[in-house]
Amino acid sequence: MLSYLHRLFTYNAWANKLILDKILILDAPDKTVIKLFSHILASEKIWFSRIEGVNTSGIELWPNVSPDMLESLFIDNRKLENEQVTHLKEFDLDTDITYTNSAGIEYHTPLKDILTHLVIHNGYHRGQLALEMRKSSVEPVNTDFITFVRQGG
Repeated sequence: MLSYLHRLFTYNAWANKLILDKILILDAPDKTVIKLFSHILASEKIWFSRIEGVNTSGIELWPNVSPDMLESLFIDNRKLENEQVTHLKEFDLDTDITYTNSAGIEYHTPLKDILTHLVIHNGYHRGQLALEMRKSSVEPVNTDFITFVRQGG
């Protein structure tokens, strides 16, 4: 399972980097596109912080950031991912993580389920991003997992 999760996170970073690069070349990116992508990055930060046992109540789930701030958020998350995901052992995946969600409710969830959620959650919002780009007459990038695989991922 661990090698599969590593692959999913490699895919996730690849897909998010494609989105980031696309946004950065646009003259005037749509505000909804920025909002969705900043949410993806904020939610990653929240989940990585929860895994570390950090209180996330001060992290905004839907931050209002400028396009030029997205790259630093992306880089920060890759550092957190490297610290947390790449050094895991198989037995770590069943460890319950205790955290409080954005509504103030405490949960205990196995790490493997949190990591799986993070990747699926991002894919959901990348689909929304693609739709919003098309609405703005911008051709979205292909972030399909099978495209990642075909490109050697």
